[in-house]
This record gives sequence, C-alpha cells and structure tokens, in this order.
Amino acid sequence: MKAKYITIILLAILTSCNHCEKETVQIVAHRGLWKDTDAIENTIESLVNAENSSCHAVEFDVRLTKDNVIVLFHDNKVQGITISESTIDEVKSIVLENGKTIPTLDEFLDAAKTMSIDLILELKGAPTPEKELQAVKLIKKSVSERNLLERTSFISFSLSACKSFIEHIDGSKVYYLCSSSTPEKILTPQQAKEIGLAGIDYSGKVMREHNEWIQECHELGLKVNVWTINKEEDMLHFIENGVDYITTDYPKLALKLIGK
Repeated sequence: MKAKYITIILLAILTSCNHCEKETVQIVAHRGLWKDTDAIENTIESLVNAENSSCHAVEFDVRLTKDNVIVLFHDNKVQGITISESTIDEVKSIVLENGKTIPTLDEFLDAAKTMSIDLILELKGAPTPEKELQAVKLIKKSVSERNLLERTSFISFSLSACKSFIEHIDGSKVYYLCSSSTPEKILTPQQAKEIGLAGIDYSGKVMREHNEWIQECHELGLKVNVWTINKEEDMLHFIENGVDYITTDYPKLALKLIGK
C-alpha cells in the first residue's frame, strides 16, 4: 500500500513538472502595433507601440529600392510609385498619412537597438534573384552593424531567400512563410528541418489543416508561428494547441487571452 502511494505521488510530481515546462505562447505584433492607434503599419511609431505593449516581437516588411536601399513597406506600389523601380529619393518623397516618410531599414533598426523587443524581418519579393541576394546581403550588413542578429529572425515567402539568409548569415533564425496548402509550395516539418530552417511560419488556414505539424515540429526541434490570427476563437485554438508564436494585428487581445 505504501509503494502504491509513493507511485501516485511521483506521477503527480511528473505531471506537474511537465505542465510547468510548457512554454507560454509568444505574441508578435503584425507590422507593428498600429490597429486602433494613431500609428501606421511598418513605421517606427508602430515599433514603439509594440515595445510598450509587452509583445515578444514585432514583424515588419522590407523591400529593396532601385538603387539598393532597404525600406519598410508592405506593398510594392504606393501613391503611384513602384518601390522596386524607384530610387530612395523618390520613395522618400512619399508622405504618409501621419505626415512622415517611409523609413529605411537602418532608421528602423537604429530605433530598435535601444529597445528589448525581438525583430521579425520579412523580405518581400525582389524583381530578380540577383536583387534578392543583394537585399539579403544589405540586410545582413544593417543587422550585424547594430549587433541585432541575436534578436532578429528572418522570414520570407521566397524559399530561395530563406536559403540565402541561412547561407549568408551565420547563426540566423529563418522561417519559411506559406499561405497555401498546395504540395509544390508547402514544406513539411521534416523538409523544413533538412533545409536548416528554425521553423515554419504558416497561415492559420494551413495550420488548421495540418494541426499535427505543431507537435511534429517540436519533436524535430523546430518552432511554429501562425498568422495573421485576429479572431478570439482562432487565438484560443492555437494557444491551446501549443504553437510558439501567434502573429496578430491585435496583440493586446492575444496577450489578454494568454493572461486568462
């Protein structure tokens, strides 16, 4: 009888330890924290908001100008100007709704280096493979000069860009983005591991279709990020299923749900 009680106690301790080891889901502010604020996405103001909100990381989009300057913007076209076909002076001539200009990556990183928030840099598509590689090398230079590599992860829908980050930035944490379940576009956890990725960064739709990949990634030592999760029911689903990161336009709501 005594041995039976000891066994029960040991099982209870093990169960408790396993529960404690489960990591809390981290929240990523999608393009910064700008929804329901005066800030604009992909700006220094949205970065500051994310830093002040207790988010784990801020995600932001970068593009390469015609004269090889990295700037922050989601779309390639804005106010009649195509970023990839324009010089930095032409891009800087664009006045945003808040009266400010589109920030360069260097300007953004100069602000970020005084903060503690992690950075998730998404490289948007370049016109040619040569331009894509040039962008990777410029990004490496900017991040390395500011000693931000440890705090920065790199993501892209371009698998070749992901491979370039891995090849050219030693110790880089790289995640492949995918919003489609078509076999020719998606990577399984095992394929991601073989390429040398730190994890997968898939849409909520894809991850719901492959919910088993969350555990599979963790067994392979990979992380899982899911985006862009804006509904409370979806946030709760992925919190309960143990993803590592949730990227959302509403980080305050996600943080509140985790707190509960």
